[in-house]
Amino acid sequence: MTNADIKYWADTLRGLRIDTSAAQNYWQPLESAYTGPDRHYHNLDHLSTMFGILESLALEHPYLVRLAVWFHDLIYDIHRKDNEAKSAEAAVAFAGQYGIPEADQLTLEALIMSTAGHHPFYSYCPNHSLRKDFTGFAKAARRL
Repeated sequence: MTNADIKYWADTLRGLRIDTSAAQNYWQPLESAYTGPDRHYHNLDHLSTMFGILESLALEHPYLVRLAVWFHDLIYDIHRKDNEAKSAEAAVAFAGQYGIPEADQLTLEALIMSTAGHHPFYSYCPNHSLRKDFTGFAKAARRL
């Protein structure tokens, strides 16, 4: 299983040609968000599972999709309906800060926003929340 940890975060950043020494500063808030006491499901284990599935897919832009996975549940409040939009805003702000091209920022936003829908997913993904997340990612990633 792929671990959603600082090493995988750094590898994602290297794949996007982001200076890992500068962007490493974002690891602490990222980790804190996914390990909060309210994170029963949308946590680092959830990300690890998603990364494991991603590794089995042939993606043209795997690091951009990885970045979307890192951010897709960053903002999570069960009382709000704009979690994906807020997570996408955070991802785009991060991407802009570290020089990711605007076209890729728009793709990043679209990938994250694609997780807001409820669609059936592949049979090897029995967990409903993973199906929802990956259906959006799969549809959007195919358009990359």
